[in-house]
Amino acid sequence: MVLQRKTIGLMLAITLLITETLLGGCSQKSVSSDSPKTTSPQSDQNHTALLKQADELFKQDKLRLTTSGEFGLRSSQKEIEAKWGKADPDSKKDELKYSKHATTFKIANDLTDSGGQWLVYSLYTTDKSYTSITYDEVKKTLGKAQYDAIDKNEDTGKPEGIVGYNDPDGSLNVLEFRFSVKDGKMDKISSVVITENN
Repeated sequence: MVLQRKTIGLMLAITLLITETLLGGCSQKSVSSDSPKTTSPQSDQNHTALLKQADELFKQDKLRLTTSGEFGLRSSQKEIEAKWGKADPDSKKDELKYSKHATTFKIANDLTDSGGQWLVYSLYTTDKSYTSITYDEVKKTLGKAQYDAIDKNEDTGKPEGIVGYNDPDGSLNVLEFRFSVKDGKMDKISSVVITENN
């Protein structure tokens, strides 16, 4: 009987020790979860791939975005509407906004080259896959930009960061990454823009 009590006491002590160890490990984990969050290697790889894809589409003279399908600079309003339908009702007069594609096309009447067609001169995306990409990731992945500044957004009047890369073919087309501004510094991408400046 005494041996049984000692065995039960020993088992109880071991159980308490294991429980304490496990609970101690859990509390350590909860403390470590308060540490600053960093992006995972997988997230970094996804961001790098997305930035390189945007850059390649721009540099290969496709002049389109990852969300714009086959349409890019110089696409006509007729072509876009034939494939995607009418633009969102809240589109401004000089734009075709497609919320379901997270893409907006800025258009103008081109009287000189295309016989008066409405053509895309700028397009941008606010796709959520870009919004967690930081300024530092863009600079690390794509290198030195032609320009890099914080200015006021012409629509909102709020500060906005702009990092621009010129088309390597010598045209004045520009790929821009626009950023939210936090504490006076560029933070995360708010939109990606391609503009024809010819």
